[in-house]
Amino acid sequence: ILTINYTGITYSGDDELEIQICDLVGECTTQLIIIPGVEVGGENPPLKVFNGVSPNGDGYHDFLEIENIEYYPNNTVIILNRWGGEVARYHGYNNQDIVFNDATLPSGTYYYQILPEVEGAQNLTGYFLLKIDN
Repeated sequence: ILTINYTGITYSGDDELEIQICDLVGECTTQLIIIPGVEVGGENPPLKVFNGVSPNGDGYHDFLEIENIEYYPNNTVIILNRWGGEVARYHGYNNQDIVFNDATLPSGTYYYQILPEVEGAQNLTGYFLLKIDN
């Protein structure tokens, strides 16, 4: 008996599982199993924004990290300065290659607006501190 537990994972679509069974002599057989229409979870998990950015290339807080943003692929993220002026806008922010890591801005407090663009999801606003090493 093989049991797969999707608890805590939001996922929709088909799932594939490849099983290989071998005997003591080393003879093996492989079977691909497709589980159609798997849908686990109903709501996307909440967004969490880490409030410190230091884009100095040390691998720690080099960009504005938004936890669970991958569940909202059509998102828009807007970065504002302390006067409310827009300094950056991103469509499809993803914590990988579409990120805020602008080391040309001065250190200070900046504000974000996250528009998830998913029905029923609330826009999120807040602030973060940008620290530039001089």
